[in-house]
Amino acid sequence: MSRNRQIELLKSFARGVDPFTGEVLPADHVLNHPEIIRTFYEAVEAIKSLNVNAHSTQLNNAGNKWDNSEDTALVAGFDEGKSIKELSKIHKRSQGSIRSRLIRLGKIDANPNVGNLPFVNTEQGGASLANNSPTQSAETEHEPV
Repeated sequence: MSRNRQIELLKSFARGVDPFTGEVLPADHVLNHPEIIRTFYEAVEAIKSLNVNAHSTQLNNAGNKWDNSEDTALVAGFDEGKSIKELSKIHKRSQGSIRSRLIRLGKIDANPNVGNLPFVNTEQGGASLANNSPTQSAETEHEPV
């Protein structure tokens, strides 16, 4: 069951409504007791916080300084052909952080026009943009039409 469904069910009970039939529960029903209603709302907040905590633990290195060993591992992973998304999961940092670090380490171009084009490793020992790198097109001379 999804967390959204759990929240939906709990909120329905907290409102005193049967989530399956839509019928209002009798006023003397155990689920209409104030302590039970508060418990439902607290459970909703706990489930919502699980979503927030799950994301923050995925990026538990976010904001931490990079050290030499992590730089070495990042470059090795990149040179092996791992994507920025994969490297983000491995290093528990955002994709933007990974991209910025690769730029700082001279592994990818900082050209803002590059956007999200995929990077590929070349046999000449480095990464380059797949298909029509801005640097490649700038080096190519075009004949007048």
